Amino acid sequence: MVSFNTDATRVDRTFFALSNRTRRSMTEMLLREGEKPMRELAKPFGISLPGAMKHIGVLEDAGIVLCRRQGRENLCSVNPSALKDAAGWFEFHARFWSESFERLGRMLAERKS
Repeated sequence: MVSFNTDATRVDRTFFALSNRTRRSMTEMLLREGEKPMRELAKPFGISLPGAMKHIGVLEDAGIVLCRRQGRENLCSVNPSALKDAAGWFEFHARFWSESFERLGRMLAERKS
């Protein structure tokens, strides 16, 4: 299997991980409240610990969440730098479309005159 380690691949993994409502909510919870035990991440969603672990595994694979073991607990936190790739993608496309619409507006204004 060929593995690509490009910016596009990281962004794809980030968007895939955040495409699920539960994973987005877990990420938001960690951003708001800081590091939490895995079992606490499962509680608000009424899912089992193994179910939560699968979601967290997807977030870990995307680099969004970092987990570490402390005693008997797995603690999770957000890796903010992983979200920068996705933010950069949005910024690029927002700028592209904004500039495109401005050009279109100028072109239409010129045609009216």
